[in-house]
Amino acid sequence: MEAAMGLLRRMPPKQTDTALSALLSLLPQHSSDLLSQVDQPLQRCRLL
Repeated sequence: MEAAMGLLRRMPPKQTDTALSALLSLLPQHSSDLLSQVDQPLQRCRLL
């Protein structure tokens, strides 16, 4: 878990979503910990 958090700290903010989803697939047993500790930027949704 500490290694996963260390990797996420060093990733560029634009790649947080990709890195987090990769870690969630590799470490499903730590998914609640990862999701609660990683700040994710809000995404805008465009309505047509």
